[in-house]
Amino acid sequence: MGALSYLFFARLRNQVKEFVRKPSKLIMTAVFALAIGVTLLADSGGAPHYGSYRSIEEFYAVVAVLYGAVFVTVAKNGFSNGGSVFSMADVNLIFVSPVKASSALFFGMLQQLGKSLYLGVFLLFQYTLAREYYGIEYTTLILVAFGYGITALFSQMTATLIYMAVSSSDRKTKIGKAVFYGVVAAFIGAAVIRGGLIGDFTIEKAVYAVRSTFMYFMPVSGFVTLGVEGAASGEVIKLIISLGTGLAFSIAYYILISKARGDYYEDVLLSAQTYFSAVTAAKEGKAAEVTPKNVRVGREGLTRGYGASAVSEKHKTENRRSRVLLLDKISLVITAMLALYSFILPSVTGIFVTSVYTLTITVAAGRWAKELAYPYIYLIPEKPFKKLVYLIREQIPSVIIESIICFIPVHFILKTDILLTLSMMAARAAFGLIFIGANLVFQRLFSSASKTVLTITLYMLFTAAFSMPAIICGVLVSFFAPFNPELSLLATVPVNAVVSAVILFAVRNVLQYSEYNNR
Repeated sequence: MGALSYLFFARLRNQVKEFVRKPSKLIMTAVFALAIGVTLLADSGGAPHYGSYRSIEEFYAVVAVLYGAVFVTVAKNGFSNGGSVFSMADVNLIFVSPVKASSALFFGMLQQLGKSLYLGVFLLFQYTLAREYYGIEYTTLILVAFGYGITALFSQMTATLIYMAVSSSDRKTKIGKAVFYGVVAAFIGAAVIRGGLIGDFTIEKAVYAVRSTFMYFMPVSGFVTLGVEGAASGEVIKLIISLGTGLAFSIAYYILISKARGDYYEDVLLSAQTYFSAVTAAKEGKAAEVTPKNVRVGREGLTRGYGASAVSEKHKTENRRSRVLLLDKISLVITAMLALYSFILPSVTGIFVTSVYTLTITVAAGRWAKELAYPYIYLIPEKPFKKLVYLIREQIPSVIIESIICFIPVHFILKTDILLTLSMMAARAAFGLIFIGANLVFQRLFSSASKTVLTITLYMLFTAAFSMPAIICGVLVSFFAPFNPELSLLATVPVNAVVSAVILFAVRNVLQYSEYNNR
């Protein structure tokens, strides 16, 4: 058995052994399997919600947009830290071993394929919606998830090629960015013109624009979408073209990266190190800020704040430098996602539930949550409760502003009543307080150092438990006022405010000992 074959099967064997050594992984696997089973059983197979299935062209348009977004998001990393199919373990074991560079490259591609396919698993939980609105079978959704993983893999490979091509010169980086974004803009512009979307945007025109033949020529996402569509519909010609294009892409990647400079190790070493550092920091609860090479300094220092209030002023300054207008990148993505959701699945209830779910990302990415992993706030000679109040002071207005702005596109797209829109804004902001409280309780009990799948699941359970009083109150109000959803939403606001205040008081000493929270 060769060295790489032994390494591959040894890792596979160790992963299986971890199910015995770490019962948490076995529990999570069982929970995941149960969730998939519940998703399958929840589908009654009856009539769809709107009386008839929506166009299958619309479904594949959504798939194409999803794949395209994945490609652009991942591939553009080639202009900064690159994209590597190797981990630091590979660097330490393979790069120093007497194995051929081409064999090591093939091993990295095969290993990354497994990781990329795992990324698409979350799409399987969308079966109920896909079945209800489009009549999609579960096998088709599995193909979509598989295509998602393939898109992520090829996008990572593209990022590696971009990094190799432009990393040696700032001038090459600028030219590469111009070409990359120019190609993306050309496809978007062609779709907008073809669909006649300027001035009169409708979902039918958007689908017509995305489903044009030239969109299949979009790098990576185009031929992967073609393959998924061909496999799902039984069109052999589309499937053959897609497989042939994917094979040609893989061969071209293999030749370019192994022959362009003879030894590609130096080109992927830095990106592997950067990725490893980011993952390690995230596991330790110390995810670092992503900063560009050239930073425009602008105004320096803090002009306000003393003692505990300096923490809040520091967060405000950092937000001012990182935001686009009033929102950060995460909030912009959430706003765009809800707007897209409004076009595809125009359900006010579904949109509101989705908006509340996205609060897990907003709160977890807050600067106050990152501050808990560092010792500085614990060293401020103030009372723990006072420091805690100033710590979360930055997050509360951020959640409120995000809740207001993210529903503005929804209001105009769905033409909802102004009172209903305002009620959704207020209710989501109040749920944000609960999410902050749940995060604090989790920090108090389990510390901030571990970010495993099990702890994330426990955090979600904490959030659901603390949200339950408001949910129950909203449901009860809906029984007495079934045609006034505004009242049900507004009823959750005072309940969430009271529960969050109780939580804040209960964890008032969470900042008393640094060692306790970072063990």
